[in-house]
Amino acid sequence: GVAVSRQGPAGALAQIRVRGAEANQAMVLIDGIKANDPSLTDTFDFAGLTAFDVERVEVVRGPQSALWGSDSIAGVINVITRRAEKGPTAEAFLEGGSFETINAGGRFATQTNGYQFTGSLSYLDSEGSNIARTGGENDGYENITATVRAGYTNDSIINLEFVGRHSDSTTQFDTIDSQCNSITFVCTGTGLPADADLETDNSQTFMRFGGDLSLYDGHWKNAAWLVVSNTDHHRHAKGVKTGSDEGERYGVHYQSTWD
Repeated sequence: GVAVSRQGPAGALAQIRVRGAEANQAMVLIDGIKANDPSLTDTFDFAGLTAFDVERVEVVRGPQSALWGSDSIAGVINVITRRAEKGPTAEAFLEGGSFETINAGGRFATQTNGYQFTGSLSYLDSEGSNIARTGGENDGYENITATVRAGYTNDSIINLEFVGRHSDSTTQFDTIDSQCNSITFVCTGTGLPADADLETDNSQTFMRFGGDLSLYDGHWKNAAWLVVSNTDHHRHAKGVKTGSDEGERYGVHYQSTWD
């Protein structure tokens, strides 16, 4: 089965577990880009993934290490974004709801003479809610995501494509009412969430560029692509930076098939 968990209100760490395994044992792909965050123990935080430009999500349960290595022993979650359709199209949306939530975005796509382009921009802002047992401070969330997808196809012989996705988000959160002595290991406090002026600024960038080349009437197929991913997390307490985590991943892939 598939289990989804979130550690608090909107923007809190959200994870998906497959077949009872840990979240970092399922590989997450976004348009063929490995999105697991090296700075989060190789876990992907689904809280920052907005669904506006997502076409479908495929979940393959069970070990897929033969194709994707040991990072996929629980399965693979494949997120596929929307491609351009014939002719230029444009769309926009605006939503509002509880907790002073605003969700808005727009998308433009066009396809002509083998060329295709898709670009989208979305914005999500929420005042959030208060999960602390004391105090009345809400923990809000803000997310801005931009995506680009462009490519060229020539009679199924050559196919070139660039995919880019970038998101910036800010997550507010509480602390835990617990104080532990490092010598006696005795802890005091309730162990429950307590109001605190804490927040994390997150940044995610994913890019892929590559193409396919078919030769000998399509019998020999070649695919090569370059992928880049970068994630940054900066933590603040009362406006003062207290720490940060950064993760980077680069990859070059080539696959040749004779049919």
